[in-house]
Amino acid sequence: MTPMAPTRKKLMEQKAKPGYRVLIVDDEATVLSILTAKLKAEGYVCETAPNAETALTTARDGNFDLVITDLMMPGIDGFTLTEVLKAKYPTLGIIAITGMADVDSAVRAMKIGADDYITKPFNLEHIVISVERTLEKQRLIIENENYQQFLEQRVRDATKEQQKTLIELRQTKEYLENLIESCVDAIISLDTRGNIQFCNRWTENLFGLPVNEILGHPLADFCSRKKEAAEKLIATVLIQGKVQNYEIELASKNNRPIVASMSASVLQDAEGKRIGMIAIFKDVTDQKKLEDELQELSIKDNLTSLFNQRHFYRVLQREMARAGRQKHPLCLLLLDLDNFKQLNDTKGHLAGDRVLEQVGAIIKDCTREHVDFAFRYGGDEFTIILTETTTEQALEVAERIRRSLSQSFNEGLTLSIGLSEFRKSLRMENFINSADKAMYDAKKAGGNRISLAKTSHTPSKP
Repeated sequence: MTPMAPTRKKLMEQKAKPGYRVLIVDDEATVLSILTAKLKAEGYVCETAPNAETALTTARDGNFDLVITDLMMPGIDGFTLTEVLKAKYPTLGIIAITGMADVDSAVRAMKIGADDYITKPFNLEHIVISVERTLEKQRLIIENENYQQFLEQRVRDATKEQQKTLIELRQTKEYLENLIESCVDAIISLDTRGNIQFCNRWTENLFGLPVNEILGHPLADFCSRKKEAAEKLIATVLIQGKVQNYEIELASKNNRPIVASMSASVLQDAEGKRIGMIAIFKDVTDQKKLEDELQELSIKDNLTSLFNQRHFYRVLQREMARAGRQKHPLCLLLLDLDNFKQLNDTKGHLAGDRVLEQVGAIIKDCTREHVDFAFRYGGDEFTIILTETTTEQALEVAERIRRSLSQSFNEGLTLSIGLSEFRKSLRMENFINSADKAMYDAKKAGGNRISLAKTSHTPSKP
């Protein structure tokens, strides 16, 4: 523990809300001004820093309870700042600021120590809620540590002041129970075999069962993967002594899947023997759902519902590596609509968009779901990654798509298709270029045909 930590503990024990000190770090002066004004209006004492370097100096001397930091800053970024602050001041609350579409950065920040995150553009009321929630979490952790130490000391002195200790323990128990019952997260204690010994009322909301139907049951009864997930969780806590933000899948009474973020620590008796563990479960199902939806939006083309170009490069790199390791065939199709510009010029962009939607549907119908990967590469160009597919099989797929599209349109729309088969010596750029060149060869030859890349060593198919 650093010298700063005990000071912060004492401050957080003594201060009411108006006394909390908040450090706001952002390279945008407007953001600093808006957040400072809002939090000061809520009674917080605020200081600002325009970069991570200044923030580290200010944090060393400022006895702060909370840091709100942007992740993307010049020089030392918010990720490094978060990691350094958490290492130096474990009880310091940290909230990360990230862009709405950049969920990956938010997740990364949480993994290295951030307690919560907010997205730009942000809602000021949501920021206030996040600040209150993070400070409350830090306060509960500190109080729990203090009281655990207090109780251990009292147990060691039990032979001298047995009656006095019993009274104090009873009072402390009542206080902790009130504190636990007022918490908006599920708090559960388990024995070393994973049986639930205690849970607060909020656990009823998490599992959809009354407390008397939860107590005594093994945690495995409420895990989506039953015994396997529960055993892994209990073993991890007992080996490491504690875990933070451990993600686990639970199941409620009606089998509704629940994603929970759990923090737990081992419980010991006065002699240091491990007697179980106490865990806090936070329901993050909605947050995970939002993250999944944002992830889906980030990799999908809005018009065709195919994957987008950004995702194409990630998938192609992955499948090339897999094909190289497992020595499976891998083919790449690059498709371009013939006469599409003429249709756009004569019938308008809305008609062109409808055509692109139909092309996307045709490609989906002609490829294998969850096996092949189809992308809108840009404009009227599409790419398809055909996994575990030989050139001959890829030709059949390409011909099926070409024929289906020709039969679906009367505007003279056809496809020029380039096909290339992966060889282990090919780099990704060369692999794409070979399919692209084959596609242009098909187009130069009059369109409405399939052309094979020279690297495939297979004659062209009209």
